[in-house]
Amino acid sequence: SGVSTSDTVAIGSTHSGDAVLQVQGSIVVDGVTVHADYVFEPDYELDTIDEHLAFAMEHKHLPALPKAPEGLKGPVDLVSHQMGILEELETAHLYIGQLHRELEQLKQTVRELAAEVDQNTDN
Repeated sequence: SGVSTSDTVAIGSTHSGDAVLQVQGSIVVDGVTVHADYVFEPDYELDTIDEHLAFAMEHKHLPALPKAPEGLKGPVDLVSHQMGILEELETAHLYIGQLHRELEQLKQTVRELAAEVDQNTDN
């Protein structure tokens, strides 16, 4: 037998509120591996920051995450959702690295130009 859609289940606590399932304590799921390390592989095609942002603004969600169901109701695949969150987080770190390198290059260029200006004003 199973739980009918009109039943509620409480594990580790008494049921309260509108939730169909209420769990107090940790949940352990065997057989599920969630990681997005593939974004660090050399052949991973990383969108540009502008492409990533344009997609998010047009579709109103991050590219690795599915669009939320209308009214925020509907089934959610938690493993896929978690995988998308990790992909977005790791992608954001790649973008941070890119921006950091660009910033360091710009700072070096500014130092060189400042030194050139100082040298020209001394003459």
